[in-house]
Amino acid sequence: MPDENKRKTKECPFCAETILAAAVKCRFCSEFLYPKGHPRLNEIPDHDEDYDEDEYEEDEYEEEYEEEAEQQEDDILFRARPSTFAAIGTLIKCLIFLGLGIALYNVQIEQYISDFSDGRFEFTNSQSTTFGDYRIIAAVVVGILAVLFFVLKVIIIKSTAYEVTADRIEWERGLLNRKIDNVDMFRVVDLKLHRSILDCMIGIGTVTLFTKDETDPEFELYKVRNPRKIFDILKKASLEADRNQGVIHLE
Repeated sequence: MPDENKRKTKECPFCAETILAAAVKCRFCSEFLYPKGHPRLNEIPDHDEDYDEDEYEEDEYEEEYEEEAEQQEDDILFRARPSTFAAIGTLIKCLIFLGLGIALYNVQIEQYISDFSDGRFEFTNSQSTTFGDYRIIAAVVVGILAVLFFVLKVIIIKSTAYEVTADRIEWERGLLNRKIDNVDMFRVVDLKLHRSILDCMIGIGTVTLFTKDETDPEFELYKVRNPRKIFDILKKASLEADRNQGVIHLE
């Protein structure tokens, strides 16, 4: 009875030496027994063909960039914008001018001029019509200018942004021409919080920073929400930056 544990062999077609039947390459003459490879090799996925060095480097760069962006995001203490309520003063002025425009539109001034002049300034029908047309045009122009001025004020306010990290304060503003300034946190010498009665009622305020920066010796976070919280964050960050930089501010 043949030994079942005995391994099957075959003869190499190149050197006639006895080799294992499952061999792909002869161990004596180093020749490959299958020109296109052993059939079982086709079942093994070729990972090298899928490897793209450029894609790998790009993925590595993206991971690095994401990690750096996450780190920068963690360093941000807060972001803020001036509140829309900062335009309340402008709104009141614009409403006054808008009211004047409405009054100018509805009140026939030419008639009052004739009545109060005791007949010294009498308007003919054509003059009265012409004067009335100019009066209406002036009223419309005043109303439009008042509305546009208020809208422009709101856009300017909302286009301003503040970003504060442990190291610096950035101030970005501008409509078509954006401008960014920054102040190092260790250059902040003192802070001041100002709130009017109206500011206290609507929960906004202005935080003023006095710095040793030559470009921006005074830096305002204008009409921001939660001003007391922002004031405390800036005060703590300023002291921490002074301690890290070894800075001592002399009066």
